Amino acid sequence: MSCTDCIICGGPRFLDKQGIPFCEPCEPVMAEHVASNQIDPVTGEALAICPCGWSSRHPWTAMGRWRRQGAIEAHWRSVRQVEA
Repeated sequence: MSCTDCIICGGPRFLDKQGIPFCEPCEPVMAEHVASNQIDPVTGEALAICPCGWSSRHPWTAMGRWRRQGAIEAHWRSVRQVEA
């Protein structure tokens, strides 16, 4: 069953056996570049960190959450070399 388009490549995603949206070409990027959301101990801002060393800081506001999510998606696209 197809669901929403992939947030990285824009291609179709399908539900896996557990009902989770899945894009086969982008799965390696998603698995290797899991961005965790933390608190920056110095500034107190929201900090998205990827195991590859990438990070992005944003304020704890609604706009900050949108920008942080956008930054994470842009990071995934850059790793996969896909244009938005």
